[in-house]
Amino acid sequence: MKRAMKTLFDGISNTMNEAAKQTELTNRLVKSIYNRFQNENEDADVQPKLFSIASYKQEIETLYEDAEEYRTSVYSTMTEQSFVIKKFFISLVSRARNLYYQLNKDADDWGKRALTPLIRQVKAHKKELQLRLEQLKKAGQSRDTIADRVSGLKKEAKVLQKNIFDVNKMLTTINSPMPAVAHKKEMPNNVTAIRA
Repeated sequence: MKRAMKTLFDGISNTMNEAAKQTELTNRLVKSIYNRFQNENEDADVQPKLFSIASYKQEIETLYEDAEEYRTSVYSTMTEQSFVIKKFFISLVSRARNLYYQLNKDADDWGKRALTPLIRQVKAHKKELQLRLEQLKKAGQSRDTIADRVSGLKKEAKVLQKNIFDVNKMLTTINSPMPAVAHKKEMPNNVTAIRA
């Protein structure tokens, strides 16, 4: 029974050590993601919030020491096994289970929030790009409208030039002297008689 208690808490301690290694690897991955984001977006200033299991690891070590003390105590040797096992599970194993449950919950919560600052930055950048795109679209539409207006004005200018040409032609016709034949017909008869 005492050997089984030790095996159980050795397993709990080893599991915590593996969790610490995985946490370190995950933190490195998150740091590299943040660093890459910062390199690609120089104006971004976001720092990752890393996950730490140091407090949980410390509690497991304390719990391991308590379990060792309980396992090697005179009480566990002198008391009936069923009572020893019941107390062992109530006082030590349930604490370890609760600790792992809380660690798992905290790790899940952290995992959901680990990239939140980057997501916010990306959404803000996306919003800014959409605003710029809208401005470019409006400028393009404005340019198209101006081009249409210029084209219309060019057509109007051609019509006006033709009208000016026609008016100038009329003015030239009006200002030119009348032909001589037409001038003679209009002269009265008595004017020729005076000359004679």
